[in-house]
Amino acid sequence: MKHWLSRIVCTNNRSKVNLFSGLSYQFISVCMGLVLPHLFIVNLGSESNGLISSIGQIYVCLGLLEAGVSTTTIQALYKPVANNDHTSINAILAATHKYYRKAGLWYAIGIVVLTIVYPRFVDSALPDTTIRRVIALQGMGAVVSFLFQSKYTLLLRAEGKNYIQTLLSLLLLIVRNAGKIIAIQLGYDIVTVQAIHFVTIIIEAFVILFYIKHHYPWLTVKGKPDFDSISQKGSVFVQYVAWTVFNHTDILVLTIITRNLALVSVYSVYSLVFDAAQNIMNEIRSAFQYKIGYKAQQGSVQLDEYFSKYNPIVISLTFIVFSAVYLITKPFIILYTQGITDINYLVGGVAELFFTLKVLYGLRALNKQVIDANGHFKQTRRIPIIEAISNIGVSILLVFYFGLCGVLIGTVCSLLIGFALYVHYIMNNVAPKAMKAQLGLIMISFPIVLATIFLENYMHYMPTSWWQFVVFSLIVAVSSAVSYALVYLFFYRIQHRYGR
Repeated sequence: MKHWLSRIVCTNNRSKVNLFSGLSYQFISVCMGLVLPHLFIVNLGSESNGLISSIGQIYVCLGLLEAGVSTTTIQALYKPVANNDHTSINAILAATHKYYRKAGLWYAIGIVVLTIVYPRFVDSALPDTTIRRVIALQGMGAVVSFLFQSKYTLLLRAEGKNYIQTLLSLLLLIVRNAGKIIAIQLGYDIVTVQAIHFVTIIIEAFVILFYIKHHYPWLTVKGKPDFDSISQKGSVFVQYVAWTVFNHTDILVLTIITRNLALVSVYSVYSLVFDAAQNIMNEIRSAFQYKIGYKAQQGSVQLDEYFSKYNPIVISLTFIVFSAVYLITKPFIILYTQGITDINYLVGGVAELFFTLKVLYGLRALNKQVIDANGHFKQTRRIPIIEAISNIGVSILLVFYFGLCGVLIGTVCSLLIGFALYVHYIMNNVAPKAMKAQLGLIMISFPIVLATIFLENYMHYMPTSWWQFVVFSLIVAVSSAVSYALVYLFFYRIQHRYGR
């Protein structure tokens, strides 16, 4: 036990380094992510941008081939990593390695099938040959990852060394996107742009392998595999399949039912600003994931205590960040799509729905984080299935009547159902103290959310340049943080004075 605790103390600073590197990556990613889609739309057309978004969503679905093994591997590694048990680590990664080899083979087969089938399902002016080449280049990067570095990055994450891959990804992100920008400006087509992306993924694989070889000389995946350690991968797989279907229902419904890639492009532009904020919140949660895993191994009481402290911080940041993003969405859309006339990008109600679903998504991810750390995969596998089925049903029904807003309404309804189910499970099985605090904080935040929506509808100031937009965004972010902080402080002082 003493050795266990000493290991945890020694790794405390990793959360800070993970957070700093993760936020740095997201900052650069947001900047690059704003530039590239705009260049795609202006230079290559909305259909090219929609093609990249649509294919990306489909590949996320193909990525389900590895679903379950990554989460169960990380959860299984927490204890041997804390105890410095090299034998157990090798056995777990040997089992993971065998699974990834099979996943890589089936993924490659999926790419071949997709190159044949996909062009028949979309109405596009882009040549079929171009679409097929883009599909192949965009998919082969995942095959490289499955076969070579994925198992090793899981070990780094279990050790709380997310920053190693993050910093490497940051460097390659800059190189990759700089190459894409130069290629687009020089007049190269979408195939060349995707080829640049594929090359950087190969480089990342070689660097990870080099790092592992020199820092983990004892590590091998050729020994006897411990398949029992990842035996819950089936339950996690079910959850991942359901959640991935849920998470990508919007674009898939828009692609298959409306068959309008330009409409998919509208969705993707709104997603730019909201997904950027979501990725920031993901990095914050990810930085502390290994600590939650260690606390879960220590016992339910320790986990509940830690989650009670961690929970309010993440929830507060979730409301602050997405409220600020919501208020800057309309000015962003106006500036970002200036001069683009092939479709109207400013659609009423879309920003409000994105705001709602991203807050709910953040709350869901927070609660799922503590459940995964406990390894309660089998007990909760029905929840993502319920979310996916309700999302598909409502989205398909409403897309005919409300178009883009219809699929978003379906997502919001499903997230509300999933949130209620997760709250009920955690309250009764995992961390009751932390969950009570979470519900109280949400109730306090709700009036501010309503005030934010009211303010946006009566806000007439519109920046006319990106410099003005940056200044405006900073003012909005500070105002959002101060507003929530004052309300939280007021209620907590009342709670402290009168007690509960």
